[in-house]
Amino acid sequence: MRTTCYRSVLALAVLASFALAGCSAHTQLATQAVSFNRTVEKAQNEMLLLNVIRAKERLPMYLTGISGLTGNLSTSLTGTLGGTYTGTGQKATGNANSAAPGVTVTDTLARAYTPSFGGTVSANPTFTLAVLDTQEFMRGFLTPLGKDTLNYYWTQGWPQALLIYLFVQRVEIKVGDGVPVVKENYPDSSDIGANKLQGFGDWVQTFLAQKPDIEEVPSPVDIGPLLPEKKVANLGKLVEMTKEGLVLTPSGKAYQLQKKQSDFRFKFGKPDKCATAPEKSEVVDSKKREYLQNVTQDRTKMTISNNDSETTTFFLRSPEAILYYLGELMRLANRKVNPLVAYVCIQDRLQPLFVARPAGTCPSTLIDAETAQERFAIPKSDPENLAACKTPGSLELKPPACDTGRSMQGLSFLNQVISLQKSAKDNPGTALVRIVGN
Repeated sequence: MRTTCYRSVLALAVLASFALAGCSAHTQLATQAVSFNRTVEKAQNEMLLLNVIRAKERLPMYLTGISGLTGNLSTSLTGTLGGTYTGTGQKATGNANSAAPGVTVTDTLARAYTPSFGGTVSANPTFTLAVLDTQEFMRGFLTPLGKDTLNYYWTQGWPQALLIYLFVQRVEIKVGDGVPVVKENYPDSSDIGANKLQGFGDWVQTFLAQKPDIEEVPSPVDIGPLLPEKKVANLGKLVEMTKEGLVLTPSGKAYQLQKKQSDFRFKFGKPDKCATAPEKSEVVDSKKREYLQNVTQDRTKMTISNNDSETTTFFLRSPEAILYYLGELMRLANRKVNPLVAYVCIQDRLQPLFVARPAGTCPSTLIDAETAQERFAIPKSDPENLAACKTPGSLELKPPACDTGRSMQGLSFLNQVISLQKSAKDNPGTALVRIVGN
């Protein structure tokens, strides 16, 4: 009877162990999922920073990515019976045929059962590391970002000054038939005063003062020659053309077959209420439409027209060029003679575009990475300690300090555009954004 009771206790104990282990497994699963996510975060951030350091040292860049991360969660349970069992028996000693009387002996048997039950939970993660060096990846990596990408980040509320500095490699400003004036967004470490970068910063300040915005406008593309009326009278063909996104536009007594598509262009806000009279505004809009009709539009060009006296052409960067740009900013900030950090007025704070300093220079850091030569880290700082500013996009060159600024946002942007352009069919080309204005 007692054995049966103890077996029941053991069964209940094992069931309780299973219940507790189940709760533990759920907790372990959540912990492991978060741990895996943090592992990916650390690996990706350090990989990006490592390649920025390589760009600073002008070493070859090697990109990798974790394409898969899986884990097996296993649970093992054990349990034994606990308690003490005592049994008592009697037996007679002596020979029944002998004359000596028999003696009765009591024999007691005690059995001890030590209770024990428990469980273990183990995780066995596996991951796949992809080396990003295929021809398809390199084409996308080296292809300049398009105006559609710029429009996305612009309309999503990213700081305009940050986007201009990261996206734009240089601008060429041409008045009439004159020689273009070039403003290079290049932190040349051999330039003691970083005058090229300062000149570009002055232009950005003037550009953003005009309150630029990006708008989407229809920009149909002509397909083939003009068609007479008798060739467009077939209703069935009209339905098929509509399904393909084609439209017929009247042009005198004929029709032009066009493909519907949208285009993006800059537009400027009014500097004050009296800057443009309503009549002049209508003329400006008319010239914009007239100019757009005469300019071939593609994904790499963005145009605005106030008049035909001045043309500003933007040359956009590829993901590879953005990575190299961050490396050049880092080189400028870590050179031995007159190191300088580019501080830009973003959201009323003067803050570094990107900074990574030798490990151990700053008391607190966010991430660090090491090449075969040296270890660098992005410092951690309080953004409230940054100096206030009032002119968006204005640039100041200052000695290095332990300020994070927009360093992590720059890495985040770089990570996103690399993922956006992981593949391309065509060979890389030059991306342009052109502004025509006064």
